[in-house]
Amino acid sequence: MNIPTAITQHPRSVILIAACLAAIAGGIATPHLLYGTAPSGASDTAKTDTDVPVVAGTLQKGTPDYKTILPAGHSIKDYGGWTRVSPPKRDPVYAYVDHIGAIPINVSQQPIPKDFGDDPDSQVQDLAQGYGASTVIKAGSTTVYIGTSAKGPQSVIFIKDGLLVLIKASAAVPDKQWQEYIQSLS
Repeated sequence: MNIPTAITQHPRSVILIAACLAAIAGGIATPHLLYGTAPSGASDTAKTDTDVPVVAGTLQKGTPDYKTILPAGHSIKDYGGWTRVSPPKRDPVYAYVDHIGAIPINVSQQPIPKDFGDDPDSQVQDLAQGYGASTVIKAGSTTVYIGTSAKGPQSVIFIKDGLLVLIKASAAVPDKQWQEYIQSLS
Protein backbone atom coordinates (compact mmCIF):
# COMPACT_ATOMS: atom_id res chain seq x y z
CA MET A 1 0.00 0.00 0.00
CA ASN A 2 1.40 3.41 -0.83
CA ILE A 3 1.43 6.22 1.73
CA PRO A 4 -1.03 8.64 0.01
CA THR A 5 -3.59 5.84 -0.27
CA ALA A 6 -3.05 4.84 3.36
CA ILE A 7 -3.59 8.45 4.47
CA THR A 8 -6.87 8.82 2.59
CA GLN A 9 -8.17 5.44 3.69
CA HIS A 10 -7.13 5.73 7.34
CA PRO A 11 -7.19 9.43 8.40
CA ARG A 12 -7.57 8.54 12.10
CA SER A 13 -4.34 6.60 11.93
CA VAL A 14 -2.58 9.70 10.64
CA ILE A 15 -3.97 11.72 13.57
CA LEU A 16 -2.86 9.02 16.00
CA ILE A 17 0.63 8.92 14.54
CA ALA A 18 0.85 12.73 14.59
CA ALA A 19 -0.34 12.84 18.22
CA CYS A 20 2.19 10.16 19.22
CA LEU A 21 5.02 11.94 17.45
CA ALA A 22 3.96 15.24 19.03
CA ALA A 23 3.92 13.71 22.50
CA ILE A 24 7.29 12.03 21.98
CA ALA A 25 8.82 15.21 20.57
CA GLY A 26 7.41 17.19 23.48
CA GLY A 27 8.80 14.68 25.95
CA ILE A 28 12.24 14.85 24.42
CA ALA A 29 12.45 18.58 23.82
CA THR A 30 10.65 19.99 26.84
CA PRO A 31 13.39 19.21 29.41
CA HIS A 32 15.86 20.93 27.10
CA LEU A 33 13.60 23.95 26.76
CA LEU A 34 12.86 24.15 30.48
CA TYR A 35 16.28 23.37 31.94
CA GLY A 36 18.75 24.09 29.15
CA THR A 37 21.68 21.87 28.37
CA ALA A 38 23.82 20.33 31.07
CA PRO A 39 27.50 21.18 31.28
CA SER A 40 29.76 18.67 29.55
CA GLY A 41 31.62 17.86 32.78
CA ALA A 42 30.51 15.62 35.63
CA SER A 43 27.01 16.16 36.89
CA ASP A 44 25.98 16.60 40.51
CA THR A 45 22.92 14.47 39.91
CA ALA A 46 22.96 10.71 39.55
CA LYS A 47 21.84 9.15 36.29
CA THR A 48 19.09 6.57 36.38
CA ASP A 49 17.92 4.10 33.78
CA THR A 50 14.83 6.27 33.23
CA ASP A 51 16.79 9.35 32.16
CA VAL A 52 15.93 10.42 28.63
CA PRO A 53 18.68 11.96 26.53
CA VAL A 54 18.06 15.59 25.71
CA VAL A 55 17.95 16.21 21.98
CA ALA A 56 18.07 19.71 20.56
CA GLY A 57 15.27 20.05 18.06
CA THR A 58 13.32 22.63 16.18
CA LEU A 59 10.45 22.83 18.65
CA GLN A 60 9.51 26.37 19.46
CA LYS A 61 7.74 28.16 22.24
CA GLY A 62 4.48 29.69 21.13
CA THR A 63 0.95 30.58 22.03
CA PRO A 64 -1.97 28.51 20.79
CA ASP A 65 -4.61 30.40 18.82
CA TYR A 66 -7.30 28.20 20.35
CA LYS A 67 -8.71 27.88 23.87
CA THR A 68 -6.59 25.59 26.04
CA ILE A 69 -7.05 23.97 29.44
CA LEU A 70 -4.71 23.92 32.43
CA PRO A 71 -4.96 22.71 36.03
CA ALA A 72 -7.16 25.08 38.07
CA GLY A 73 -5.25 27.90 39.73
CA HIS A 74 -2.29 27.73 37.35
CA SER A 75 -1.15 29.73 34.36
CA ILE A 76 1.01 28.47 31.53
CA LYS A 77 3.88 30.51 33.01
CA ASP A 78 3.92 28.00 35.90
CA TYR A 79 4.91 25.35 33.35
CA GLY A 80 7.50 27.30 31.38
CA GLY A 81 5.14 28.24 28.55
CA TRP A 82 3.63 26.35 25.64
CA THR A 83 5.80 24.40 23.22
CA ARG A 84 4.53 23.64 19.75
CA VAL A 85 5.08 19.93 19.20
CA SER A 86 3.58 19.59 15.72
CA PRO A 87 5.33 20.35 12.44
CA PRO A 88 4.90 23.91 11.12
CA LYS A 89 2.70 22.95 8.18
CA ARG A 90 0.38 20.74 10.28
CA ASP A 91 -2.50 21.65 12.56
CA PRO A 92 -1.00 23.09 15.74
CA VAL A 93 -0.51 20.86 18.78
CA TYR A 94 0.86 22.51 21.92
CA ALA A 95 2.25 20.89 25.05
CA TYR A 96 3.53 21.61 28.53
CA VAL A 97 5.25 19.53 31.22
CA ASP A 98 3.74 18.97 34.64
CA HIS A 99 3.92 16.38 37.44
CA ILE A 100 1.41 14.19 39.18
CA GLY A 101 3.11 13.61 42.50
CA ALA A 102 6.72 12.87 41.56
CA ILE A 103 5.81 11.51 38.11
CA PRO A 104 6.56 13.82 35.16
CA ILE A 105 3.83 14.11 32.54
CA ASN A 106 3.73 15.70 29.09
CA VAL A 107 0.33 17.19 28.30
CA SER A 108 -0.43 17.95 24.65
CA GLN A 109 -3.66 19.35 23.32
CA GLN A 110 -5.23 20.40 20.07
CA PRO A 111 -8.73 21.25 18.87
CA ILE A 112 -10.79 18.16 18.08
CA PRO A 113 -9.80 17.25 14.51
CA LYS A 114 -12.43 18.09 11.89
CA ASP A 115 -12.44 14.54 10.56
CA PHE A 116 -13.79 13.37 13.93
CA GLY A 117 -17.09 14.67 12.54
CA ASP A 118 -20.32 14.64 14.52
CA ASP A 119 -19.31 11.84 16.89
CA PRO A 120 -15.92 12.74 18.39
CA ASP A 121 -16.49 10.47 21.40
CA SER A 122 -16.60 7.31 19.29
CA GLN A 123 -13.66 8.58 17.23
CA VAL A 124 -11.51 9.07 20.33
CA GLN A 125 -12.58 5.62 21.54
CA ASP A 126 -11.40 4.12 18.22
CA LEU A 127 -8.20 6.15 18.45
CA ALA A 128 -7.62 4.91 22.01
CA GLN A 129 -8.16 1.29 21.00
CA GLY A 130 -5.61 1.66 18.21
CA TYR A 131 -3.27 3.17 20.77
CA GLY A 132 -3.68 0.23 23.16
CA ALA A 133 -5.42 2.41 25.74
CA SER A 134 -7.82 -0.24 26.99
CA THR A 135 -8.47 0.94 30.56
CA VAL A 136 -11.48 3.27 30.73
CA ILE A 137 -12.19 5.54 33.70
CA LYS A 138 -14.47 8.52 34.28
CA ALA A 139 -13.15 11.87 35.50
CA GLY A 140 -16.39 13.67 36.21
CA SER A 141 -18.24 13.56 32.89
CA THR A 142 -15.04 12.96 30.89
CA THR A 143 -14.33 9.48 29.55
CA VAL A 144 -10.62 8.77 29.84
CA TYR A 145 -8.67 6.01 28.06
CA ILE A 146 -5.43 4.79 29.63
CA GLY A 147 -2.77 2.58 28.11
CA THR A 148 0.05 1.21 30.25
CA SER A 149 3.24 -0.24 28.78
CA ALA A 150 4.90 -3.31 30.25
CA LYS A 151 7.63 -1.11 31.78
CA GLY A 152 5.14 1.28 33.40
CA PRO A 153 4.84 4.46 31.30
CA GLN A 154 1.27 5.43 30.50
CA SER A 155 -0.56 7.15 27.67
CA VAL A 156 -3.86 8.85 28.41
CA ILE A 157 -6.27 10.19 25.81
CA PHE A 158 -9.58 12.03 26.17
CA ILE A 159 -11.69 14.90 24.90
CA LYS A 160 -12.43 17.85 27.15
CA ASP A 161 -13.76 21.32 26.38
CA GLY A 162 -13.46 20.83 22.62
CA LEU A 163 -9.86 19.62 22.83
CA LEU A 164 -8.23 16.30 22.06
CA VAL A 165 -5.80 15.79 24.95
CA LEU A 166 -2.95 13.28 25.06
CA ILE A 167 -0.90 12.84 28.23
CA LYS A 168 2.26 10.77 28.46
CA ALA A 169 3.40 9.76 31.96
CA SER A 170 6.86 8.35 32.60
CA ALA A 171 5.45 5.82 35.10
CA ALA A 172 2.08 4.44 36.15
CA VAL A 173 -0.23 6.89 37.89
CA PRO A 174 -3.09 5.59 40.05
CA ASP A 175 -6.55 6.04 38.49
CA LYS A 176 -7.71 8.28 41.35
CA GLN A 177 -4.84 10.70 40.69
CA TRP A 178 -5.65 10.72 36.96
CA GLN A 179 -9.27 11.53 37.82
CA GLU A 180 -8.25 14.39 40.11
CA TYR A 181 -5.80 15.85 37.58
CA ILE A 182 -8.19 15.64 34.63
CA GLN A 183 -11.08 17.09 36.64
CA SER A 184 -8.85 20.02 37.60
CA LEU A 185 -8.31 20.94 33.94
CA SER A 186 -10.32 23.99 32.92
